[in-house]
Amino acid sequence: MGPDGLTDKTRELDGGPSGRAEVEWVRELVASTINAHLEKAALEIRVDHRSLAAQADAALVRGDLAAAAILSREPTQHVGKNGTALARRGQPSERSDANRRIEETNEETFQKLIAVFEQEGHAMPVPDGHSQAQAEREVGRPSDVLSLPLRRGAGHIEVSRSMATIARGLGLMEAEEATPSRAARSVAELAEEASDEWGVAVQADPRLAQTLQATLALMQWVRERVTAFAEAAQLRPDLNELLRRLRRFKAAAMKFARRLLAVRRAEKLHHMAENAWHDFLANNPEPGTSWTQGDWKQRRGRRLSTLEARAAELGDARARVISEEQTLCEKEASASAAHLEVWSRDMLQRYPLQLDMAAKPDEQRPSPAISAPPAPAHVPKPPRFH
Repeated sequence: MGPDGLTDKTRELDGGPSGRAEVEWVRELVASTINAHLEKAALEIRVDHRSLAAQADAALVRGDLAAAAILSREPTQHVGKNGTALARRGQPSERSDANRRIEETNEETFQKLIAVFEQEGHAMPVPDGHSQAQAEREVGRPSDVLSLPLRRGAGHIEVSRSMATIARGLGLMEAEEATPSRAARSVAELAEEASDEWGVAVQADPRLAQTLQATLALMQWVRERVTAFAEAAQLRPDLNELLRRLRRFKAAAMKFARRLLAVRRAEKLHHMAENAWHDFLANNPEPGTSWTQGDWKQRRGRRLSTLEARAAELGDARARVISEEQTLCEKEASASAAHLEVWSRDMLQRYPLQLDMAAKPDEQRPSPAISAPPAPAHVPKPPRFH
């Protein structure tokens, strides 16, 4: 509205090709302005207005596979002011819980990608949860190479076939091309992998694993059952389903322990940031001869922002190990354990051995001894001395 009446119509930014283009232009302008101020403040962090998929595509084009793998994570959902207010009061919300599950899934996927990048040609100790036999089987598998074409005239890059899922998600290859062309694993290898997964799950929660009598009996003689019923057509699908349920039980059993480890990592990082902040204040309470006022403010601001970020991370990590969260993790582990136990009973009936038939119904089957390691406890932060 102007002095002469109605003027140009307001542009719509909530729909249509022109609206999307305007919104994208505004986002790019805001991001470039923020990055200019960050660069002026001598801060190394940057913001990017593009979607994760677009950033991963650009990283893969320039050959940065690590960045492409990290950026291929699933994005979280916008919580909104109502969900944020509920989270501040300690009350659950659907979107906050969904984001928490997405973050945990992204963390597990990231750890798998790190293992993919490091598995070829690197002498590393066997990590926790893996056996030497399993490591030898992983090394023995063929490491095929994928050739991914870039834009017209830009050539191509070669990546490991383990990156096929990411490449397919970025639209660089068809689903048929992303399917590994290696031979299917034998039922004996599936049984060995199931035994490895069960061993890790037992170490994660030996008390809960001891209650799974059917699973204990099944896994004790799993190799003998596979040998006896190797020609059964349904054996391979049943073993695959057993593996799926074992992995789910293992992940649920290790969930809270991983959160405790995340708290310890956050405490260490916060302690380092706090030391850096106090050391700076003690040694440089005000600008000296070597620094100008601007340089001193920049250095002080960097340490303060790092300390605030570490404090926020520590608070979030501690919020995920409260008693209510531990109860939820235990319920999830119990549910996955019951799910696994049902399938183990079915497999015991479907693939019986003479050992099962000779045992009396009320006789306790011999099971491997499970030693219960001490439950992980929250270690308080040691006091600092000035």
